[in-house]
Amino acid sequence: MAKTKQRIIAEAIRILATSGYAQFSIGEVATALGVSKGVIHYHFPEKTSLLRAIVEDFYQRAAEYMGAHMRLDTSAAEVLRSYIETNLTFVAENRTAAVATTSIILNARDREGNPIFQDTSGDIYQPLIEIFTYGQQIDGSFRKFDRQLMATILRSAIDTAAQLVLHNSAAENAALLQEIVTTFDLATRRNSDE
Repeated sequence: MAKTKQRIIAEAIRILATSGYAQFSIGEVATALGVSKGVIHYHFPEKTSLLRAIVEDFYQRAAEYMGAHMRLDTSAAEVLRSYIETNLTFVAENRTAAVATTSIILNARDREGNPIFQDTSGDIYQPLIEIFTYGQQIDGSFRKFDRQLMATILRSAIDTAAQLVLHNSAAENAALLQEIVTTFDLATRRNSDE
């Protein structure tokens, strides 16, 4: 049963990435898999539940990737660099799923027309706030700044860069990554006179 669910998610991701959100339907997924719509609805009672599963799967895999690849036993500046690198590397290595997930996040709406995927809790900023707190209060490598605001700015930069990563060459992505790392190193670094 779990295999069927994963096949449905994988096919839905492929269709979303190639056809776009507007053309996506449960029927198209069923046809591509050679099953009835009932099979899809058995696992995902409505389109929204399938879309949620795709987004949750992407973010779960991203968290696992970052957990396995981030360097945490170093300075705050290096942890921040690692956070940025692992985020954008994951996107580059998972382009199809990133395109599908972005399409869902930008387009999926509830019956009232409100975005379904709106992080009002601020959870996405918490890892950055922790890195900034470490750099300001523990290792002393970061200057004083509003951690929530800096996390919001950096997360926006990463999300925007992720869109570029999807279409860039490896060389362009390397340059983009270095520029973002340098920008936020300079933005957070404590000056020698502080």
